[in-house]
Amino acid sequence: MSRATKVVTGVALAGVAGVAGMVTAQPLGHHEGPPVPTSVSTSTADVTRKTISERQFVTGTLGYSGSYVVAGSGPGTLTSLPPVGTVVNRGDALYEVDGQRVTLMYGARSVWRAFGSGMSDGVDIQQLETNLRDMGYGQGLTVDQKFTSATYTAIRRWQSAIHVTVTGTIQPGQITFMPGAVRISGHELRSARRCSRAGRWSTAPATNRPSTSTPRRSSWAGSRWTPRSW
Repeated sequence: MSRATKVVTGVALAGVAGVAGMVTAQPLGHHEGPPVPTSVSTSTADVTRKTISERQFVTGTLGYSGSYVVAGSGPGTLTSLPPVGTVVNRGDALYEVDGQRVTLMYGARSVWRAFGSGMSDGVDIQQLETNLRDMGYGQGLTVDQKFTSATYTAIRRWQSAIHVTVTGTIQPGQITFMPGAVRISGHELRSARRCSRAGRWSTAPATNRPSTSTPRRSSWAGSRWTPRSW
């Protein structure tokens, strides 16, 4: 090997040795981060469910919207009236004439004839039977527009329960139909007054929400009612 060759080789070796020395003198180090926690601290809080509401104050007069009118069935002495503010429900006495209670039943059609065996079919029979069933006297009764022996029996059960003469028939003036429960809002006739063909008192729907509408009074002229303002 020539001298020149030896020199180059020596330089190369020296370079390698230098690199080796650098590696040895500056070894790669491991960078340690913050310690990893073994547990995490937590806490709890109560959750409350609430309703968000908004209030607005206004001035006005509370009353009951709408009114019902009571259809009289004929002459007689008014012997009892429920006090103003009374809520009358199905089956309750709405008023009393000549010592006989007039029972409230629910329905849109007014009483216009007697109920009894042999009467012609009609929606008023269905209305009566619906009330007898809903009051608990309709065992075996089919609600339809026919007056049957089951209707007769149901009427007798009802009459016995309210302690009136048990006949199996109902005469006009013994019941009255109205759309629902009513609240007595006022009356002009008092007990022991003769209500031959005229009188005044009024009712309001018992389930209506209060409103600011103006109440109305109804005039009773037999079975015909005419609204009048206060």
